Amino acid sequence: MTTDVFYEAMISLIGEFLQAALTAGLVLLATSLALNGFGYFRARAGRIAGENRVRRVLGETPDADDKKGTNRLSRKWVKLGGGFYGCVGLLTYAIIELDEIRELFSVDGLAALAQNLDIGILVTFFIESLKNFITAVTWPVFWAREIETDRYWLWIVVAWLGYDAGRRIAQKLSKQEDGTEQ
Repeated sequence: MTTDVFYEAMISLIGEFLQAALTAGLVLLATSLALNGFGYFRARAGRIAGENRVRRVLGETPDADDKKGTNRLSRKWVKLGGGFYGCVGLLTYAIIELDEIRELFSVDGLAALAQNLDIGILVTFFIESLKNFITAVTWPVFWAREIETDRYWLWIVVAWLGYDAGRRIAQKLSKQEDGTEQ
């Protein structure tokens, strides 16, 4: 009898792991890969810009890839906590905002918006955006309410594994592009 309970618990755990992997894990892998890949690309562009400044001083012709301030966004991302917490926070904010935009452009929402468009609506948008930002910063509370499970820890672990996999893939691709790793 106890082995049946054990097998049911294991099947339930495996099922929830697969659900977490296919939703949170894959989404965070893609988000992390995109954000970190972009960061590595910008850092590489910043190195090229620095090399081009040296070439100008030496009187040589710089590369066409020279862009002023190309590494600013990457520095901001790292400075503002662009790790796992920042990635999930950004994703949470995007999901909340996209849901509100979807509601806004529903048939009734768009007609009501067109009739009531004034400064009050803009203030309301600003306040809602600020509330959504606070919700995104406190994303563990938001997702604990959204995901109905007793195994919230499993979702966090799977999400982190997806984030870390995306980060490592972006790093590996960046090194291959630079020619530092084969």
